[in-house]
Amino acid sequence: MGATSGMAAANLLGLRLRGRSDDVASALDGWEETLRPYITKYQKMGRDGLDFFTPASPAAVRAQSRRMARMRAPIVSAMFSRFGGLLPQMRQREVHLV
Repeated sequence: MGATSGMAAANLLGLRLRGRSDDVASALDGWEETLRPYITKYQKMGRDGLDFFTPASPAAVRAQSRRMARMRAPIVSAMFSRFGGLLPQMRQREVHLV
């Protein structure tokens, strides 16, 4: 979500600055106020998922490899394709900041 959030934030900043070119400080305050709840949530998701993305030991790497192999199993893959959008983490991808 980092790259996508960065692009959305840049777009939002451009819109805010265009709408308030005479008051840059106010435009920046509004931009921060709009983004902060989302960015805080995304940062927390990153911290919470740290062990998933960066296993800390060889045993954790092997366990992660097994989990990922199970995720690629046809039945699991089909279930995520069909019902994955019901997960709160997946719905986060549909938030429109602008």
